[in-house]
Amino acid sequence: MTGDTANVLLALDAGVGETGWATFAGWTLWDTGVIAPARARDGPASERIARLLRSLDGLRSRYHPDAAALCQPSGMRWEVPALTLLTGELARWSREAGLPLTPYPTEQVRRAVAGHPRASRRALAFAVMDGLGLLGVRKTTHEWEAIAVGAYHLCQTQPMPDQPGR
Repeated sequence: MTGDTANVLLALDAGVGETGWATFAGWTLWDTGVIAPARARDGPASERIARLLRSLDGLRSRYHPDAAALCQPSGMRWEVPALTLLTGELARWSREAGLPLTPYPTEQVRRAVAGHPRASRRALAFAVMDGLGLLGVRKTTHEWEAIAVGAYHLCQTQPMPDQPGR
């Protein structure tokens, strides 16, 4: 988007299996979804990541984001080759697209949004629903994670507008 319209953010909860995404125009949640293979474990990690990047190219063409935020996969105390590959390929994709990508550790996002670094998926979803006025809206876990990292990124980069009645 250009001119005096709001900047567009593409927020990602990236995974080798499924990736949740959300787009924001300023503080307005625009759209969400999940990128997933036809079947779990559908091909080697490198092929699944290549399909993910093609899907992200489609989102980039559709929404024209100015920036991206990534909830980094975490929770493991050892290196996982597929996640290392995913992180590197997402960084390459963003550089080639000229799209600034800001990664955030999952624990940091969960602490800020839900009050605890190891908040459950349900607690995170409720905190996002409550904080953004989305109570009753149905989304997948990956979509709530993407919305959470998007909201967290926006908190770091621009003030939240006043919400009437809140």
